[in-house]
Amino acid sequence: NSLLHCESVERICEVMTDAVTSLCACVSETASDDSGVEQKVKQLVRENFRKQGFGVMEIGEHFGLTPSYISRLFKRETGELLTDYITRVRIDEAKRLIRETKDTFDHIAEQVGYLNAKILARTFKKTEGILPSQYRAMHNEK
Repeated sequence: NSLLHCESVERICEVMTDAVTSLCACVSETASDDSGVEQKVKQLVRENFRKQGFGVMEIGEHFGLTPSYISRLFKRETGELLTDYITRVRIDEAKRLIRETKDTFDHIAEQVGYLNAKILARTFKKTEGILPSQYRAMHNEK
């Protein structure tokens, strides 16, 4: 029913009410589709964090959302920044590899999605408070 074909003000009000009701239902459905994004995003990160350049942009594209919107949804559900979560997953895996392998730091960096050991060391120091080499030395003592 088009507004152009309405014969009276009452009919225009009916058509407008139906349109608003439909719009509200659609918005409500979309909002509920956005809930539960945490687990989907975490799964995608776990599957892709090893890829260099993987980040919020790729996550947004995967879900058909802008990077800022997917970041807001993730933050709302977890209280954590999406970029911080990706970093945490990478650093946790780097820590495991440092403890369990004798791989070079360049190789470990590549395995967790960083370009080289220098970038890994900078990020590791920022998040853990020590360098990867210090972390390895601590765990070799045990």
